[in-house]
Amino acid sequence: MKFSGINISNNLKWNTHIQFVCSKLNKAFSTIAPLRGDLSLFMLRNIYFEKFQSVLGYGTILWCGETESVMVLVIQKWGM
Repeated sequence: MKFSGINISNNLKWNTHIQFVCSKLNKAFSTIAPLRGDLSLFMLRNIYFEKFQSVLGYGTILWCGETESVMVLVIQKWGM
């Protein structure tokens, strides 16, 4: 079930939403990674904040305590 942009499973666990966030971050990373050699650090930083932070900032306070949320942090480190 999706409510206000947050995916919640029937058993009220955050696994579904965390997997959705990881999927979005992986897509964002795949667009940023090829640009590393061509763009300045300033431009890459702007793209990072546009693509990653917008996804991470929404609802993080609710699901960040879950054990699966570590995967989100790993993906985030790849993008930096």
